[in-house]
Amino acid sequence: MQVFRVVGTERRLGATHNVEERPRIEGNLPEVWQDAVSVIGGLMRQPSRLVGNRFQAVSEYPRFSWQEALLNAIAHRDYSVQGYGIEVWLFDDRMEVVSPCGLLPELNLQELLSRKRLHCSRNQGEGIPRMFAEMEDALLPAPRIEPTARNVSVVLGNTTTLTEADRSFVERLASEELSQEEFRALLQAHRNLQVDNASLRQLMGLDTLAASQVLRRLRDRSMLELHGAGSQSYYTLGPALLAGDRPDQGKLALDRGVTEHVTAHVAEHVTEQVLQLLRACRGEQSRAELMDAVGLTHREHFREAYLVPALAMDYLEMTIPDKPKSSRQKYRLTPAGHTFLNTFPTEQP
Repeated sequence: MQVFRVVGTERRLGATHNVEERPRIEGNLPEVWQDAVSVIGGLMRQPSRLVGNRFQAVSEYPRFSWQEALLNAIAHRDYSVQGYGIEVWLFDDRMEVVSPCGLLPELNLQELLSRKRLHCSRNQGEGIPRMFAEMEDALLPAPRIEPTARNVSVVLGNTTTLTEADRSFVERLASEELSQEEFRALLQAHRNLQVDNASLRQLMGLDTLAASQVLRRLRDRSMLELHGAGSQSYYTLGPALLAGDRPDQGKLALDRGVTEHVTAHVAEHVTEQVLQLLRACRGEQSRAELMDAVGLTHREHFREAYLVPALAMDYLEMTIPDKPKSSRQKYRLTPAGHTFLNTFPTEQP
């Protein structure tokens, strides 16, 4: 194994050479693993990151995530490949672990990105769901898995997904005693104007009862307000938090539709991809039809950047919600989605 520290975000040659190469790591697999963890761990920076609702100095990558990427590279590389070994590149903005092998024949990229627990002859893929979850919990970008015929790269980014509006909101919560689940529920309500049981389950990996308990505790503390009942219920930020969130907007309308009072707030969080998807939606359409409408062919990218955010914000809904994986599943705009498009400028979000 070879470990490289790159000063910057791109490798440069010649007079601007910016790569620091560490001594080659060799030996049996346990020795390589121990030495690699020691070397790479020693190169990790300690930025101030959000832990719960407070900022603390932590490793720039969650320990399990980078060690899982490293362990997979050591345990699952193709040792029939000679001439080059595992490479670990530490850039200012990302970590790349490159293993000399392709994906196993019985696996494909879509299966790995589905985050399902997989078991194959080289055990490839079992830790990947947790690696994704750890990065998401740390408010970091999802890992990228980039296979070629010659190698497989796992790329971990270290740039937080928090916006300036998020940071301002978090600062107002600094004096509150919150569990990780409670904090993420409040952040979800801040980012998307509302949070419900389904979105919190997906975000934190909770079951229905646990998600309900989190939301009710926040309601009892007046940090969230409940609207609707049963499967149609959802929560918005409580008046005190909401007033601090948008002091110039007055009281948020409590109906589920998006009104002119919240359009400016929504504009901070609706991505260009979501807006593009909403504008492309015509009646009831399948995922394939929606992908074609926005000009995409990569299913996972479409799901993560377009479809899931639109569903989470309640601007898009399934025609068969009780069977999300149905082959006959289609999607359509919700009333809130129609109202949003009618009140939102036609330019950029």
